[in-house]
Amino acid sequence: MVDEAVRQDHRAQPHAAVVEQARALVRAEGVEAAGLRRVARELRRLPGPRVLLGDLNLPGPLPRWLTGWQIMVTECTFPAVDPRVQLDHILGHGDGLPAVTGGRAVTTSLSDHCALVVDLADPGGSDPTSSGEAAHAGPR
Repeated sequence: MVDEAVRQDHRAQPHAAVVEQARALVRAEGVEAAGLRRVARELRRLPGPRVLLGDLNLPGPLPRWLTGWQIMVTECTFPAVDPRVQLDHILGHGDGLPAVTGGRAVTTSLSDHCALVVDLADPGGSDPTSSGEAAHAGPR
């Protein structure tokens, strides 16, 4: 389930600071939880630290309970117009995971979900840098 491109990229850059994987899990009762557990289990096989981000279709703290991974941003992401629940997540795992210095949900015109942004401390000690965004379109 871990993309072959992720495996190849890691082989090409074995000393990369963080392994990232983006996912949108299938929305069907019970399938999201099983899919998240499977992705997290496969990512644990790669050297850390690891970041998993995306539309997980799982509310609030459930992804942490299912995986044991750290929730890096806690913000409501759905619906984008008036967010009331967090369905999109950025999860981190592994030794050497940079400290979170900030996080936010951002409304875009690309999706009915808000995008999540996490700011991570620079291991070298300079100003925090934005790690990127996770924006995944759901049904419109």
